[in-house]
Amino acid sequence: MNPWPEAFVQTGDFGRATGQAPVLELAEFEDLSPEETLQGHEVIGHASMTARYTTAIESDLRRFGAEIGADRVVWGLRLLHTELDTDLRPVFETDSATYRTRRDADGRRTEVRRRGTSTTYVPVVRERAYYAFRAVFYRRAD
Repeated sequence: MNPWPEAFVQTGDFGRATGQAPVLELAEFEDLSPEETLQGHEVIGHASMTARYTTAIESDLRRFGAEIGADRVVWGLRLLHTELDTDLRPVFETDSATYRTRRDADGRRTEVRRRGTSTTYVPVVRERAYYAFRAVFYRRAD
């Protein structure tokens, strides 16, 4: 699910969706403002949200910008906090051994095969990072 439409605040007229992806420009989070103008462009909206950073966040931003007719999107992010979660995961090992017994009354040796299983618990650490995101959407001025 694309989070950008839900966070979007429209402040100007949309452009016509051309089907072309807008240019994404990464900027300092603190410097981003919907009042900031770009020469030859007008602001059509802005978005602010908090989320985990995923590899899809930029492609979602580009796709949403194209849907609303943006030619350029200036965006930034700031790390808010990280969470560490430790969990114990079982690791199973199976081993087997063959033992020879003494000769029986007929003089034959018998072999006994024994199998054993052991479980070791290994700690697994997961880190989750949460970010604040901002984006300003621009389209060319007519």
